Amino acid sequence: MRITLLFLILTICKSYGSLYAKHDAVTQLTTSTFDDAIINFEGISVVEFYAPWCGHCQRLSPAYKTVAQKLKGIVTVAAVNCDDAQNTKLCTKQGVQGYPTLKLFSAEKMKNPYTGEFYKEAIDFPGSPTAKSIMEVCTSMLSSAYITRVRSIHDFEEFKAVRPEVAKVVLFTSKKETPTMYKSLSMQLHRGLDFAEVHESVEDVVLLHAVEQFPFLLVIKSDGNREAYKDELKAPQLREFLIGFSSVPPASWQQITGDDSKSASIQLKNLTLEDVELLDGKEDMVLLGFYSLAGSESSTCSNNVLAFDKAVLEMQAVVDTALVGVPPEKVNMVSRYGASPSSLASEPCSLQLVLMPFGEEKGDLDEYLLYKGPMEGKALQKWVTDAMPALPGEVTSESLQSFLDPTVGLARPSLDLEGDKATLEGQFDALIAVKILLFTNKEEAPGVFKALAVNFRHRGYGLNFGWAHSSQKELMKKHQVSKVPALVLIMLRPDQTEDGRLGYSVGSNQYPGPLKYTDMAKWLSSILDDLDESTGKVRGVDAAVSQGLIHEVIDDDSFEEHCESKGGICVLTLLDPSHTKTSQILKALTGLAIQRKEQPLSFCWVDGARFRPVTAAFGMIASDLPALVALSSKRMRFATLPKLSGDKEQLSIFIDGVLSGSIRTTVIQELPKVAESSAADAASGAEEILEPEELIEEEFDLSDILSEEVEAATSKEAKLKEIEEELKAEEEAAKAAAAQKAGSKKKSKKSKKSKSKGSKTEL
Repeated sequence: MRITLLFLILTICKSYGSLYAKHDAVTQLTTSTFDDAIINFEGISVVEFYAPWCGHCQRLSPAYKTVAQKLKGIVTVAAVNCDDAQNTKLCTKQGVQGYPTLKLFSAEKMKNPYTGEFYKEAIDFPGSPTAKSIMEVCTSMLSSAYITRVRSIHDFEEFKAVRPEVAKVVLFTSKKETPTMYKSLSMQLHRGLDFAEVHESVEDVVLLHAVEQFPFLLVIKSDGNREAYKDELKAPQLREFLIGFSSVPPASWQQITGDDSKSASIQLKNLTLEDVELLDGKEDMVLLGFYSLAGSESSTCSNNVLAFDKAVLEMQAVVDTALVGVPPEKVNMVSRYGASPSSLASEPCSLQLVLMPFGEEKGDLDEYLLYKGPMEGKALQKWVTDAMPALPGEVTSESLQSFLDPTVGLARPSLDLEGDKATLEGQFDALIAVKILLFTNKEEAPGVFKALAVNFRHRGYGLNFGWAHSSQKELMKKHQVSKVPALVLIMLRPDQTEDGRLGYSVGSNQYPGPLKYTDMAKWLSSILDDLDESTGKVRGVDAAVSQGLIHEVIDDDSFEEHCESKGGICVLTLLDPSHTKTSQILKALTGLAIQRKEQPLSFCWVDGARFRPVTAAFGMIASDLPALVALSSKRMRFATLPKLSGDKEQLSIFIDGVLSGSIRTTVIQELPKVAESSAADAASGAEEILEPEELIEEEFDLSDILSEEVEAATSKEAKLKEIEEELKAEEEAAKAAAAQKAGSKKKSKKSKKSKSKGSKTEL
């Protein structure tokens, strides 16, 4: 009996250990491995948060294992044991309230502008999870946005001409739909490879490459040499094969190859020289690692990049960091940034680190710094922070009140102190002020504290940074600081005094952790995020506006300033304020602007319903709103994404497609005039103003490129007809209004005449 009972106890304990074994295709994650596997992954992921004792979890387990096996190499299928104490924080962070909980993660990642960390927003799994439903939902999230559909020799030559330094992957297929596996691999590897798809019906391209059977996968290297894939068409094997041709240094795809080293948690951005040129006009500092693409495939280059990656990790996110691959024919261009073209040409694998200075118009400042120290994080951090502006000022007992002034850095709205409680609370929330005070025994602000002030300078709440020397005993006593260094957050909350005036209550919170940049930034960011939530602010919106990332277009001047003259791509959102998703779209646009502030993009929006000539200029009508337009005023070309859903992934894929050249564009003859339209305009010949431009369209449209099952685009003639009908309706409304007004005047005159006659009779 005792043996049987012991056996049952052991069996139960064993069954509650974990639902998944190492040999299962399900990736088991913990708090420490979650970011590497999910956040740093460029593809789609599904994660099950479970408890081993949960009956529903046990019943789902076999189906989930099947999904993992079927989608191996295509979608990351992972699980987190929330019953394990080490995962409690992760499960809480992901909002897990019951078991099993399935969360989906798209390829889109966002960057916290203050801590430098990447994150993804989880999507709750819709409906009941079964093997079939999980596979359907996951594969539906895969996109062909990074795949060019080739329909002629001309298309193929155009495809090869884009990013000539990058190897081309070409799939010859007999299927009408893009294979799921190919979509996934293009999403994972698009940074270092270009992908195309050729149907067997495109005979000239098929014959050119002597393709005799389908499917057939070919890689065309940057030097023109070709290599066919001859192994089994399975995602893991094919991925390993393609990685060997990627122009992106291995440090940027360690998460794909399964490297679980610590350095995989940092993702270095990859920029072109054109991207760097656009950074000149931005205020932020950026650390750039220049290397020559001529030697990018060698192991020496890989080791140098890995060393830089490790140093950046140790340096922490005190400054944005990126790699810049320089084509051999453009090495002379790096001299303007203080790098050596001759060294880059003779030693293509040697990384040259350049720090772009703080301030706009960096080219005029001519203060680029070239790093000559060891590739070591501590030395690199000191070098970078020494070059940062000393934004934190010294605070003494005498200057404390000035430092704590709640009006500094905040716009003061007119207050209605006679309003009700809810109105007052709303007004007071806008006046909350936050100050950060560091007590130190140093004679100046430490480098990491300078970095904190620089990186949080646009965070809102009148954020002000100061430092006080340890000799300021009275100040230390006032803020209950017993030893240095110590970091104190001081919050000033407005309230109403007894005599009805505006006053402030002061509270403080001492930072409990180590004085390292990443830890301090996480702590401060967390407090400010909580403050955003409690005051009803949208996370990051204030930052986006204060940094000038998003602008409203209201006339020709603002269009010229914020869109036309910016260079690069102008992302213009056409909104209809009456649309139910306007607020959601603005939030998504804000997130996109913050996430991509280092890219050659400018963001603005216009009321497309009010300024219909703008909408018409891009070949759209009111029913297409809300819509997104990617416009290059320099090249006079644009691409459109009508009927926005407000989904960040939709916006991000569209922008990536435009930047990579996989989304075809249309020529615009003349940039639009930002003019309002009205019924009166329509009645007086506004048809000429509102008629769309004569658009010169590419061979196929956006829906072809994206290979989405969307409704076919309305023909130009149909759109013109719809516009004519709208104008006709407006004209009739205007005439009716005019007739009614005229009738009213006529009736009024008759009434006056009648009264006049009556008066004469009486006289």
